[in-house]
Amino acid sequence: MAIEVISWKAAPNVIAFRFPGKNFTTMSQLVVEESQEAVISIGGRFEGPYSAGTYTLNTKNFPFLETQVNAQFLRVRSPFSAEVYFLQKAYALNLKWGTSTPIQLRDPLYKIMIPVRAFGQYGITVRNSRKFLTKLVGTLPAFTTNTLSEHFRGMIVMEVKTVIGQHIAQKNISILDIVAYQSDLAEAISARLTDVFDEFGIAFQRFTIASILTDENDLAVVKLREALAKRAEMDIVGYDYKQMRSFDTLQTAAGNEGSGGMSANLMGAGMGMALGAGFGGAIAGNAAQMGTAMSFSAEVPCEKCGRKNPVNAKFCADCGNAFGVPNSQTGTVCGKCGANVPAAAKFCPECGNNMCLACGKCGKELSAETKFCPECGEKI
Repeated sequence: MAIEVISWKAAPNVIAFRFPGKNFTTMSQLVVEESQEAVISIGGRFEGPYSAGTYTLNTKNFPFLETQVNAQFLRVRSPFSAEVYFLQKAYALNLKWGTSTPIQLRDPLYKIMIPVRAFGQYGITVRNSRKFLTKLVGTLPAFTTNTLSEHFRGMIVMEVKTVIGQHIAQKNISILDIVAYQSDLAEAISARLTDVFDEFGIAFQRFTIASILTDENDLAVVKLREALAKRAEMDIVGYDYKQMRSFDTLQTAAGNEGSGGMSANLMGAGMGMALGAGFGGAIAGNAAQMGTAMSFSAEVPCEKCGRKNPVNAKFCADCGNAFGVPNSQTGTVCGKCGANVPAAAKFCPECGNNMCLACGKCGKELSAETKFCPECGEKI
């Protein structure tokens, strides 16, 4: 049965639609609405496009039908077979694009490979209906925006990767800083894709980049961000990486078991060296000062003449003063073990010997250094 009216109520996200019927007559009506175009395929050849309006499919309006209609042309209704395609001419501006998997890009600043993902959207409109039908739609009953997005996804991702790679190389910037250049990148990518889409009869519109992301779980990205954080910390404090490594080495030495005060002195000297104006010269100067300080800390002065002697010396090398014999102010010597005993102690802290004496005449308790009893005057 011949179809009398050929029309299409545009469906959401559909760019091209093939009318389901093929049997028409020279009295059939082709109705094309606003923002639509129609193309007739007859005998393997496209005719049109036809803009908004109502058309009667007769030989007067469509001369090419003269070779297709029934030979009995005098009949009022001459049947013929054809295919009619409707195309949506309105702009589709919400087409999405994105990298389904991260793309690997070499960071020109830090010389490492970093995985990057990017997302955005773009718009299109059909500019050349015949070219669009021939190269993309073919025999499909309908062609949607999703079909178009899938078809061009690979091309878009390839151009995105190429443009980003070229841009960061030319600007010598890190991929981590690429967000600041999204507008420039979108413009450059749009210029390249315009020619690609034009080959398929499509006008490319408003390409945008919503985000460019790095994989924060990737080991290379984690280490790079840690290094950048450390560098920022050193910039704030005011020293460089070599000095930081020197600090780490000195701190490790200070924490070693058995290093004691020497490690603490070494750490202090190292910090002073690193923060000085001349790092190399400060090492030698501070090392010399540190050696002198340690040398002096290993000597004690003589109580009698002031001469400095080694800590384990028993007699002064200058005046012969005996270091093991205390004076009346510092205490006495235990008669049993020879240990130094404080003056007020009643028992030796080393062996427990009773350091108190008693007068043989009156029984008065006396200290070890007493020569005469203060009570009765008896000689001890």
